[in-house]
Amino acid sequence: MSVCDDGNPCTDDVTDYQNACACTHTPKAAGTACSDASNCTSGDACDGAGHCVGAPVGVVPGDVGNTVYIVKWGNNFAAIRWVPIAHADYYQVVRGQLSGLPVGPGGLDEDCIRPAQYGQEGDDLDIPPVGTGVWYLVRGVNACAGPGPWGFQGDHGAPGAPRITSSCP
Repeated sequence: MSVCDDGNPCTDDVTDYQNACACTHTPKAAGTACSDASNCTSGDACDGAGHCVGAPVGVVPGDVGNTVYIVKWGNNFAAIRWVPIAHADYYQVVRGQLSGLPVGPGGLDEDCIRPAQYGQEGDDLDIPPVGTGVWYLVRGVNACAGPGPWGFQGDHGAPGAPRITSSCP
């Protein structure tokens, strides 16, 4: 390891011992294989200007749609299930008070009960008091491409405006 090593895989680091150990960092040729240490890129290569770049991978998941349902309602929990969707690495689940409809923008009437739920089912351990009700929204998240939609508000059976909530990160 050179005293001039800058830790950049896309530069050649040279120490000039004749000139007070001066360092130079010359960019490697474009196309030289490297690793940008990200799982969210592929085909990493030097760009000829000293940067390691790769093509982004991952696809934003689509809408979970009307597949969210309660499979069990007990004295102290509710089990929520949904149909898994393509490209989702995990899911986020928001619960809101019926009295706070429509959905969004997030606040005291909405809670992120599952910020990173793996699989297609999650439990709600805080069921509402008798005489009240809640709604649930689920969205898929791709670790590289980001979150999908919370769904869309209906407009006479056709998808309308996207639902927005700031309750899950």
